[in-house]
Amino acid sequence: MVGVGREGPGAAVFVEAVAAFGVGQEVEIAVHATRFGTKSFDLDYELRVDGDVVAEAKSVQVAYDYSRREPVPLPAEWREKLTAVAA
Repeated sequence: MVGVGREGPGAAVFVEAVAAFGVGQEVEIAVHATRFGTKSFDLDYELRVDGDVVAEAKSVQVAYDYSRREPVPLPAEWREKLTAVAA
């Protein structure tokens, strides 16, 4: 089984808070695929409250074969679907 998950190699997550927000506030989150490597891709996030950016984040996703316990090339259909969404 090929997938992206917490059992594989550690994925990186970076978050930068640019404004305060709290419990009870509605947070709107936009996600975009931005970089495509041979075995990984990045997702960029923008969090907004009342239209104002309150945080930005990036995560690195790694394609991982759980049966072989190793990273594998991104499946072509993943790249196609993520590229279509990123456009």
